[in-house]
Amino acid sequence: MMNTSIDISNKIEDEKLVDLLSLIKFVVDEAAIPFFIVGAMARDLILWYEYGFAPGRATSDMDFGVRVSSGLNLVN
Repeated sequence: MMNTSIDISNKIEDEKLVDLLSLIKFVVDEAAIPFFIVGAMARDLILWYEYGFAPGRATSDMDFGVRVSSGLNLVN
């Protein structure tokens, strides 16, 4: 299977966004939970940092998903 992921982790210039994404990554990495960014912000980040297109944004929210197994127990 071919990996179609785009890695823009070292390209993002917005320090607040980098801090937020780094915090999310730290938390889910500690719990060994895969995650992904979705929604308009994910699209805009890829358009800008991978392809050089400056997209317009109507909102400033960011959605992200966390894959959690139904049998996962996060409470100690």
